[in-house]
Amino acid sequence: MKSIKLIRILKFAYSAKLFYHISILTRAAIQTIRKLKTIIFLWVIFAVFIALIGNSLLENELTEHQTPIHYNDFGNSLMGAFNIFYNEEWHLTMFRYARVTALSFIFHIISIILC
Repeated sequence: MKSIKLIRILKFAYSAKLFYHISILTRAAIQTIRKLKTIIFLWVIFAVFIALIGNSLLENELTEHQTPIHYNDFGNSLMGAFNIFYNEEWHLTMFRYARVTALSFIFHIISIILC
């Protein structure tokens, strides 16, 4: 019984041209991503580069119990790089690492300027 109701709803949506508008939006999104693929690729390479530098410079300075974002392994370093790029709580990580080493402050400021 429920499947018949679902078929009726889909039939109504198809006749109301709802799928046409969704397909136009999907097609526009795919075309935009295709045009921006080199920029997205360079952005990802830059994020990996910043994560590797942060991992090599700041590894084992803080533990995961002292800060939620640390540079002890590559995954968390990548998370830190994306937090810098998206401006999400990067300042908290910078200040926690700056208490331990001044190199962290320089690393975060240069990363922010390059973004």
